[in-house]
Amino acid sequence: MRVLVGLRTPHGKQYVPLRRYATASVPRVFNAPRFVPSADAQPYLRKVPPTTVSSLPNGFRVACESIPDSQVATVGVWIDAGSRYETLANNGTAHFLEHMNFKGTHTMTKNTLERKFEEIGGHLNAYTARDRTSYYVKVFKRYVPEAIAILADILRNSKIPERDIKRERSTILEEMKEVELLVDEVVMDHLHIASYQTSSLGLTILGPEKNISSVIDREMIVNFVKQHYTGPRMVLVGAGAVEHTQLEGLAKKYFGDLPSNVDKGENAPAVYTGGQYTMWSKDLPAVHLAAAFPTCGIGNDDVYTLQVIQHLVGSYTKNNRELLSKQRFRAAKCIGLSVADTAGKLIGTEPDPRVEVLNPFYTPYVDTGLMGVYLVAYPGDGNIQHHLNRIVSLFGELSSTLLEENDMQLAKSNLKAALVLNVDGTTNVAEDIGRQLLHNGKRIPLTDYFTAIDAVTPEDVRRVMGTYFQPNGISLSTVGPVRNTDIALGKSLENVKVDRHLSEISPVPSLEQIRYF
Repeated sequence: MRVLVGLRTPHGKQYVPLRRYATASVPRVFNAPRFVPSADAQPYLRKVPPTTVSSLPNGFRVACESIPDSQVATVGVWIDAGSRYETLANNGTAHFLEHMNFKGTHTMTKNTLERKFEEIGGHLNAYTARDRTSYYVKVFKRYVPEAIAILADILRNSKIPERDIKRERSTILEEMKEVELLVDEVVMDHLHIASYQTSSLGLTILGPEKNISSVIDREMIVNFVKQHYTGPRMVLVGAGAVEHTQLEGLAKKYFGDLPSNVDKGENAPAVYTGGQYTMWSKDLPAVHLAAAFPTCGIGNDDVYTLQVIQHLVGSYTKNNRELLSKQRFRAAKCIGLSVADTAGKLIGTEPDPRVEVLNPFYTPYVDTGLMGVYLVAYPGDGNIQHHLNRIVSLFGELSSTLLEENDMQLAKSNLKAALVLNVDGTTNVAEDIGRQLLHNGKRIPLTDYFTAIDAVTPEDVRRVMGTYFQPNGISLSTVGPVRNTDIALGKSLENVKVDRHLSEISPVPSLEQIRYF
C-alpha cells in the first residue's frame, strides 16, 4: 500500500511515501491495589536482594541480583543501541541485526543454535526498542555458563551472510504488516514522529520499507555492530540463581576484549519539535488519539513527580466501571463525568458512552520524555475535539492548583504497587536492571524509589506541570475516522475548513496521512 505524508522540509512541503510501523507499545494501566502505605511495604522491601554492579577495564558492566533458593535464572545482555542511533539512510538496521543474530555464527549453524537451547531447556528472547536492544535467556541454575557462552557467540560471532539477509527481508516485511494492524502501536509511532521531527528519536524501529527490502546490507549491519556494540554500552545482567562473582568471571571471559570506544553518532540528542500527525481511515469505527507534551530526561529528579502525576490522572475503561472511584476522578472528568473538584465524588451524569479507553502514559528516555493521554472513542457531535479539550484543561489544572494530600497518597500507593508488580519474576528483574543501568548508570533500590515518591508534594506537582506543560507545545497523533480539520489543539469545530482528500495526491481513497506543523 502506498500512502503519502506531507512533510515540511527546509525546501518547502513535500509529499513522500511512508509506511507505518510499530515502535513501542502504549503503556497500559493495570488495576493496582488501591492503597499501599510505605509502612506496610517495609517488610517486603527488606527482603528485596541488593543489586551488585561492577565494571571491566573496557567499561563493560556486570549487574546481578541473586535470589536465594531460586532454581532458575534470567541472564542477558542489554545494549545501548536502538533506532534512535540510526539515520534516515540506515533506519531499521538495529532491528535487522536482531533478526540476523539468530541465523548462525562462525561456530554454530542456525539449527545447532536452536538445538543447544532445546538441550538446556532455555527460553531465548530478544527485542529492539528506540533506545536499547536486549538478548536474554531463562535457564536452570546449572546451565547459566552455557547460556552466556551462547549469547556471547551470537552477539560477537554472527556470520550475517548476504544470502540470509536476502531471505530475511521478506520475513521483516511480513512482520511490518502484522504490526500495522496494532493501532495503538501505530498511534504511538506517529506521536514520536510528530514530536521529534528533526531527531532520530522520531525514527521507527523497523525502518522504512525501502530500507528493509533493498537498502540495508551486510556492510551496514557490520558497521552498526562495530560502532555501538562496545564495552561501555553493554551490560551483562543476571537475576535469580546466579552469583555476581560467577557472572563477572563469565563477562571477563567472553566480553573482556570488547573495544572501549563510545560513539553514539551525531543524531542521538533529541530535540522536541511538537506537531500533529493525522491518519484518516474509514475502516476503523473508533478514533485512537494520543496527546502528549515533552518532559525532562530520566536523570532529572522530576521523574518521580511525573510518575506520581501519571497515577494522579488515573484511567478509565468502559467495561471496568469500578475504576471510576475517587482516585480516578480526573480521568472521569476527561470523558464527561461531573465530579466535585477536590473530593472526587461522582455527583451525577454518566460518562460519554462512546468513550472506550482513556489511559495516561509516561515514556521517559535519557534526555527527554513524553507524558500524555491515550484515548479511544467513537466519533460523533464533535466529541473527539471535546475530550481533547478536556485533556488539555486537565493538564492545565494540575499546573495551576494544589491537590489534596489524600489524592497524593492514593496516587503514590498505586505507583508503588506498580513498581513492585513490575519486578515480579527473574525476567522482569533482569529487564529492570538492564534498563536502569543503561538509563541511570545504576539501579535505584526500591527503598530509595519509595522514599523519593513519598517526598513528592502537591507543590512539586504544580511546579513540575508548570515547568513542562505548555498548551501550545502538545503533540497529537490520531488514527481513525477523523481528519486533521476535524480536530486540532486550540481549534473550534465551528471554524473547520474542508479537508483535502487523499485522492488528490494518491490513488488510495480510503486512507490519509498528513502531518501539520
